[in-house]
Amino acid sequence: MRRNLLLLTFAWLSATSSSHAERVLNGSAMYTQLTRDYYLAGLYLEQRDNSAETIAVNTSDKEMRLIIQSRWSPRKWRKLWQANISINNDSLPDSQVSRQALMDFINLPQEDLLPGDEVRIIASATGTRILLNGEEAIRSNDRSVFRYLLNTWLGKLPPSRAFKNQILGQPFNNDFASRLEQHQFDSTRLLVSRWQQAEQQRIAALKRQQEQQRLEQQRLEQQRLEQQRLEKQRLEQQRQAEQRRLAEQKKAAEQLRLQRLEQQHLEQQRLKQQRLKQQKAQQTLASEKASQLQNQKQYEQRQQRQEQQAYLYKRYQWQLQQALINEVRYPPWAKQFQQQGLISLSVILDSNGEINALELPPGNDETELLNEEVKRALNVIVTQVQPPQSLAGAPWTFALNYRFSLNGEPQPLLAEPVMPASLQGKNQQLDKTQALTEYKQQVRSQVLEALVYPKAAQVLKKQGKVSISVVLDSQGDVQKLEMTESSRHRELNKALEKAIHDAAPFGQSPTGQPVPIDIQYTFQL
Repeated sequence: MRRNLLLLTFAWLSATSSSHAERVLNGSAMYTQLTRDYYLAGLYLEQRDNSAETIAVNTSDKEMRLIIQSRWSPRKWRKLWQANISINNDSLPDSQVSRQALMDFINLPQEDLLPGDEVRIIASATGTRILLNGEEAIRSNDRSVFRYLLNTWLGKLPPSRAFKNQILGQPFNNDFASRLEQHQFDSTRLLVSRWQQAEQQRIAALKRQQEQQRLEQQRLEQQRLEQQRLEKQRLEQQRQAEQRRLAEQKKAAEQLRLQRLEQQHLEQQRLKQQRLKQQKAQQTLASEKASQLQNQKQYEQRQQRQEQQAYLYKRYQWQLQQALINEVRYPPWAKQFQQQGLISLSVILDSNGEINALELPPGNDETELLNEEVKRALNVIVTQVQPPQSLAGAPWTFALNYRFSLNGEPQPLLAEPVMPASLQGKNQQLDKTQALTEYKQQVRSQVLEALVYPKAAQVLKKQGKVSISVVLDSQGDVQKLEMTESSRHRELNKALEKAIHDAAPFGQSPTGQPVPIDIQYTFQL
């Protein structure tokens, strides 16, 4: 074992000397966050260059070297690199293999990294290699993986201006350069081999567990067959007992018949007396019925008002839930980071439909992007879905849900509330504002169903928000259309205009008058 470690150390030192002979240190800096030094960074190039743009397009061999300075947990590593990669790169890699390599790097440590550990990220003609303490952890044939990681140092939002300048060698830090040159990691910390061995052990344990489960299922099947046999035996005994019971019942039935004849005679006498009492009671009840009818009418009126308020509240909540589902867009970075789940929120709206309070589940690394998207969508839909004027008891509290699912699981839809029977045929008494709100929501839904994201725009990754003000005449035809907010992509603006014309006509206006409606949509991948 010791001989193997010595050979591995000698091979690494030879590879390090060879790589340093071909590349020179361009610049070095200390990555610090909240007064804590996380790693000493060094960028190696074939020839020194102080231009970030030139370095980015240079196709020669390059290397990023990180010397860990403080204990670094896997969770903090993942959070730091996930944030830095996403804010310094405008889009995801085109290659699925490259995307997976970035995700593997974000999730690289399986235990705490310790001071002295070394991470090397090497770009060459064959692609990108990532080594941890001399062991290869990740390999990709795409050089762009290196560019995505280098952007976290030299991109639009580096750790700091000073950090970026030092990496570019302005100024050149001799102390950091000496530390990088003299550093040697602990050759006994072969983390990648340890993690691979642990994974193999986990797989072996899983196979053992599956075998135990198979044996347990076999035992349970044998037990089930034995129980079936015993159950069959029990049923046969039960059948024989039932036959004996029926014979005894037949004997007792004759005795009961004679007793019933006697009871019938007595019952006839009793019923005769009861009829006389009922006639007298009916006379008394007739006088009470009039007052009961009056009380019943008042009770039904109160009950009808309560049913109307409950219906309007549920109808308003249903409209908010439907509008939320139509408005929410799955954030692309959330998809890339495998973020999904049910977001449940509680919102308090005042009588004008404005948000008084909003409660979302606590944010964390897994749901922060999802929470922000649901909050954005909610601020949009409350301006589109107005509360019925007849609905009392403001402010109101509503529970809304949205499921982000990578597998396309269905949304937690609310059932559309059914109008109570007591309100059937009395639609004209309901608030006209409620009918107008439902009409506008119907129009928006028809437009979104007709909307098609242009294929060419998707391929070119064109995104943007488009808002159009539409006036519908009394028959639901488009009377006037005005672009109130356009994206910088003409085809996206035209797509929303075409969807409005394709979805028309929208049916007769509930007020019999022209109806102005604002329709907006955010095209995003």
